[in-house]
Amino acid sequence: MVKITNTAAACDRSGVKCVVFGKPKTGKTTLIKTAPAPIIFSSERGLLPLRGEKIPVVEIASYKDLEEAFAWVGSSAEARNYKTICWDSVSDTSEAILATERRENKNKKDNWGPYNILAEQMTERLRDARNMQGRNWYLVCQEEIVKMPEGGMMAVPSLPGKALLQNLPYLFDGIFQMNLYVDPATGQEHRALKTRGDNITMGGDRSGNLDQWEQPHLGNIFAKMLS
Repeated sequence: MVKITNTAAACDRSGVKCVVFGKPKTGKTTLIKTAPAPIIFSSERGLLPLRGEKIPVVEIASYKDLEEAFAWVGSSAEARNYKTICWDSVSDTSEAILATERRENKNKKDNWGPYNILAEQMTERLRDARNMQGRNWYLVCQEEIVKMPEGGMMAVPSLPGKALLQNLPYLFDGIFQMNLYVDPATGQEHRALKTRGDNITMGGDRSGNLDQWEQPHLGNIFAKMLS
């Protein structure tokens, strides 16, 4: 039977899926506390900024842990209490999987073998996150500067190999860069999310509802993207 819905209902049911990348200590992990009913998939062990929040955490030390966490959050009645899955960080999880595949690589002459396995495994998990109904996903990535084929340098989410980075814009609703500025006159810190890409930064907002610079609050950003 054909089931017809509409775009507004489909978006509300799907939730928002976004990636935030940035330099160390810019507030990417702290941003988790602004998400609606969050739970953390943690592979980076860098949760000190959230020590006073008591947000639930699933520790990810291997690809098997990651598979089990995805299966649990997708099917468990308990997991339905959590509205936002915060994966901190995708960069660290990817590097850990790559290191494991390199150790277990039986064909040492095939240098690309571990990268191909990583791309296959992580792309599958990223698609699972994108397709999960009724949940927001907040994916944390480290930042790196890469040389572009046409020349110039660009700040992008840090992921091993080219395939994962190339897939991100197609899989997620938003790719945002976290920025931290210090007022030289007062010494006060200011954080902002850059939501649009340009010739020096990867980025994008599929909803078209966000300003180029947004205050770093996931709950407000999700609501604005769905409005």
